[in-house]
Amino acid sequence: MLENDLYAEQTAIQTLRERIRLAQDNNDYGTDELLKDILEDHEEVAHELDHYLKDMSLEETLKR
Repeated sequence: MLENDLYAEQTAIQTLRERIRLAQDNNDYGTDELLKDILEDHEEVAHELDHYLKDMSLEETLKR
């Protein structure tokens, strides 16, 4: 389940990066800044999910 959440965050990150490039290409600095703020939030969540999933994996390995 958390793997699905991580995948969704990674997809959102990729889409946001594409939109940021588009905003930059069109000199839309307001949208660029807004999307960067949103991107930062998604990157933080993805990092936390990735870290948590790795910790869970390590715990399961150590139990064996």
